[in-house]
Amino acid sequence: MVLNLFRRSQADKDGCSEKHINNNLKAIMNFDSGLDPKISFLDIKRRDQILSFLDSKIKSAEEDPDGGWITTWNHYLSHLKYFFRWLYNIYINSKSSRPCRNHALIYSVKAF
Repeated sequence: MVLNLFRRSQADKDGCSEKHINNNLKAIMNFDSGLDPKISFLDIKRRDQILSFLDSKIKSAEEDPDGGWITTWNHYLSHLKYFFRWLYNIYINSKSSRPCRNHALIYSVKAF
């Protein structure tokens, strides 16, 4: 449901190509596939929950002598930051009176 809303909001924005939208969704779904099925994106509150996924992309110098893993790591970081900032803005700016449970996460993600 959240990803569907995210996709629709991106499609409504001017300048978001279909390729950009698909890249965002692929990165987020890859991140989601490593999460416990009982955890929603709104339950992610700690920086280390994201860093453990990102750090799984690190390769040794023998596996990746050119250091291409750094580009992959930064690619996922960029897409995840974009998504969690969007999620934070949707959640905090909603008409509901619920407090934002992701407040601490968003600021720690911005600190990357």
